[in-house]
Amino acid sequence: MSNLSGISLPGLQRETVEMAFPALLAIPELQSSLAFLLPLETDRCVQFIVRLGILKSRFKVAIDFRMLDFGDFNWTELFAEAEGDKLTTIAYSDLVRPSLWKRLVEMKPEFSRLLALYAVARKFNGLPLSIPESIMKVFNEPERIVIEIEYLQRLISKGGASKENWLRGRLHNLKMQASGNEPVRKDGLSVISRKLAVATAREQLAAGEKFVDALYSRQLSQLIGKKSEDIKIDNALVNALGIWTQLSENKKLAGRLIRNHCSRDFFWNRRLFANKQFEQKLNTAGINSAVWLAENRRIFECAPVTGGRLEIHLENNPLEVLQMGNYFDTCLSFGGVNSHATVLNAIDFNKRVLYATDGKGKVVGRKLIAITADMQMIGYYSYTNLPSIEANKAVKKLMLKYCGELASRAGMELADDGVVQLLCGSAWYDDGAVRWPEQEMDAEHPSTPVRTRANGRG
Repeated sequence: MSNLSGISLPGLQRETVEMAFPALLAIPELQSSLAFLLPLETDRCVQFIVRLGILKSRFKVAIDFRMLDFGDFNWTELFAEAEGDKLTTIAYSDLVRPSLWKRLVEMKPEFSRLLALYAVARKFNGLPLSIPESIMKVFNEPERIVIEIEYLQRLISKGGASKENWLRGRLHNLKMQASGNEPVRKDGLSVISRKLAVATAREQLAAGEKFVDALYSRQLSQLIGKKSEDIKIDNALVNALGIWTQLSENKKLAGRLIRNHCSRDFFWNRRLFANKQFEQKLNTAGINSAVWLAENRRIFECAPVTGGRLEIHLENNPLEVLQMGNYFDTCLSFGGVNSHATVLNAIDFNKRVLYATDGKGKVVGRKLIAITADMQMIGYYSYTNLPSIEANKAVKKLMLKYCGELASRAGMELADDGVVQLLCGSAWYDDGAVRWPEQEMDAEHPSTPVRTRANGRG
């Protein structure tokens, strides 16, 4: 997996990736599939390796991929035994349209190994043992050509068709192509070889993902006290579990957050006494608490970002709030020294996290805002992760505009500084508010925030 060296990864993520390598060495086929797919599906491959590394580094799970035995087959014997006698984990009767499998092996015996790996991975994934659709298209190409020839001949024979010269030219080309057609043309073998390699690698990676997700489900079951096979193991949940393992402060609250998420009790924090008390204070102060606690999704035109649009909202999914440091590689990231603060950012009613996403839904901006003890709204440093100064500046300005409109709608004043209280937890990291009139001034220098007090940066 040396080809990971050319991929930009945050420091903590790179350390986690390195922890995964020993487990991958136990199964060369999976390691080869990752290396093959890395240039094609980089995010998916890195995500899998990071998840594996978290299991090793945080949960100290002993991972034995030899349970994923992709095995070898004697394909000659397999196809000879049409009665379906078992060979390793695959039987002839398991195959969908076995004549096509046999045909592939006869066309090129070197396909045997890939087909074996593909078949075992498909069976592990609980999927039918059918030839990949991408390869079926190559098989079906001769039939498609014959059908089109017959159609063009009928169309031309009727006469009066527009663009008849073009149709005759197309018919001539198809006939020339058909005359050189074998059951699969020779140049089709190279296409099949490539498509089969991709399909096999994807199925093996899917098997690895299923295996790793099962290990996470086991860890999750220990935390929530019940079976968790029906709970989706997504990036947000993996991150939450990883943060939970490392916490000393706010650990019980983080565990409660995860358990309530798994129980689909997404608004449990509204029942917390400290939050209910703070909501009453907002209403007494004439502040619209419903506006402050809503998602408040807004879409802005923003030419420098992908899709030319920027969607900004306040995040109400606590697990997504826990990811606020990961998108920008800050001290609030998984493994970061101040990741405990994300728990209160996700739960406390006086703290809100704002995300900005581009036209493809990718998070490109983030800002923490809060209400002080004086019932005023302050803002913390605005983070962006775009490659150009112009784009970063545009996103930051729109986030500031959003905050101004939010304060106006909720009936709050903006403040440059103030005391932000702890509501539900035991510890929080206050890295210092940023003066509103100057917040957009440092857009060209994303690593140097302007602050009213300097307590570090998260």
